Amino acid sequence: RRKKKEEEYELVYRKYHNVGVAMDSPRGLVVPVVRDCGNKSILEISEDLLRLQSLAKEGTLTKTDLQNPTFALSNIGTIG
Repeated sequence: RRKKKEEEYELVYRKYHNVGVAMDSPRGLVVPVVRDCGNKSILEISEDLLRLQSLAKEGTLTKTDLQNPTFALSNIGTIG
């Protein structure tokens, strides 16, 4: 849902699933996006996650890697 005005919301349906995944990096928390998850196998998603994790560790994620998730996943950190 997107907030339009005070107490007014718009429900937006997407035909794709771009999942932001929170991960630690040497520069702090980043949330890169795995694109089009609904059309990928679990192995393809795993490959994307490994690629994004490597880029995060190197500090070479691009703006595109971080933009436009349809939702994001996280955890409760080191205590979880």
